[in-house]
Amino acid sequence: MESNSVYLAVYGTLKVDERNYPLYLAPIRPIYQGKLNLNYQLYSNTDYPMLVPSKSPHSIVLEVFEISHTILEKIDGLEEPYEYHREQISLNIDGKTHSVEIYVYNHPIPPKGFHLLDHGEFKNGI
Repeated sequence: MESNSVYLAVYGTLKVDERNYPLYLAPIRPIYQGKLNLNYQLYSNTDYPMLVPSKSPHSIVLEVFEISHTILEKIDGLEEPYEYHREQISLNIDGKTHSVEIYVYNHPIPPKGFHLLDHGEFKNGI
């Protein structure tokens, strides 16, 4: 990783086939796509997903990108009004441990209208 870049894990509208990817991350391709066990649970209201901290690990479908701090700041502008903040987690990808940023909901319980995605994957409209 270059010194002026950061790893970002996304699980929702920023994924390659979702609506915010072309606006924020294209043409960057993920360095990782797949399920990882994280101490979060994934919720959705069908339009937007959110991660909420959990005491036990759950399988979440992620894409990890290497991006610039400038892009990260633009994505902060997308996420912060909806009460998300960045947390730093360690992910083992291809046998290497990486420090990765991920957006998490600011509250321990999702708002009304959000349902648990037991399968750990967000797809818009599902």
